[in-house]
Amino acid sequence: MSLIDVGTMPDGRFQVFRIRNGDVITKWHAREGGWVKDWQNLGKPGKGAVALRVAHMKDGRMEVFTVDSDGECFNIWQQQQGGWSGSQPGRNAAWQSLGK
Repeated sequence: MSLIDVGTMPDGRFQVFRIRNGDVITKWHAREGGWVKDWQNLGKPGKGAVALRVAHMKDGRMEVFTVDSDGECFNIWQQQQGGWSGSQPGRNAAWQSLGK
């Protein structure tokens, strides 16, 4: 696990995930070329992420795993209809605890 990882979208574009002040933030390559301007904040898992890893599901969606400063593991995943597990407009993603 690390402070930064890169996933690949089903269409081949890259998406970068990193930790900033315990939050997981992400930025992706735009279809028009170049990177989107702003980082999207996916929220703070538990007491704050200290490491993360991106994995790919069979259908190409990404799942992000983190460990917080207390050693607890968390995850979120891309939903088929878009967005992240537990997310709603104007709210960060909902991190699911996998335990210690």
